[in-house]
Amino acid sequence: VDLGLAAAAERITAQLDRRGNPQLRRLPDLILRGFKVQDEAGELAAALIGVLGHNPRKGVTHTWDHVLCEAIDVALTALVFAETIRPGQLADRLHQRLTYLEHRAAAARAIATERPPA
Repeated sequence: VDLGLAAAAERITAQLDRRGNPQLRRLPDLILRGFKVQDEAGELAAALIGVLGHNPRKGVTHTWDHVLCEAIDVALTALVFAETIRPGQLADRLHQRLTYLEHRAAAARAIATERPPA
């Protein structure tokens, strides 16, 4: 696990926490940061549509570099949201989740190799 990524998400979260109405901390931030993940995912979708030229009025409007940048924005925004939900636990949670996903993927590969030929 890249702990630098978790530390970056923690720094961004702390910076965002210093903004906004101090009397309405936590709940609105949590909700809005969740919505922000969806907002960023929408920008990723728009970039994909743009790179494929699937908007007949606009044609090709994006590059694969735009798509990559939007994908990174989605990932980082999701990490900031996760840090907002459980402050200070992101690195451990990332490690736990990646370990779980690695085991699940290994189990799926094992099942796929155990199947008899058709």
